[in-house]
Amino acid sequence: MERYKETKYGTGKKKYLKVTISADQYTKKLLAIDVSVDGEGDSEPEVAMLDLANLTRQEFNIDKFFSDESFDVHDLFDVLDQHNIKFYLMY
Repeated sequence: MERYKETKYGTGKKKYLKVTISADQYTKKLLAIDVSVDGEGDSEPEVAMLDLANLTRQEFNIDKFFSDESFDVHDLFDVLDQHNIKFYLMY
């Protein structure tokens, strides 16, 4: 039975697409998007830091950053502090 399952469905873990979206919460305008295969590419906090750098370079006025607990990393907090952006944890 196990060989049948392996032949039919494979043995490896399925990979999924990971999509990280940066958007204006109030206007719902899409500001940036990153798509990668799960387990490859930059982590969500790394993508957020790159997006923040690009958006501040383009002179976007960012005063609040909303995210879930997966963004709870010191490097991101350092970037937010440098740009005087408040962090809000969403559940």
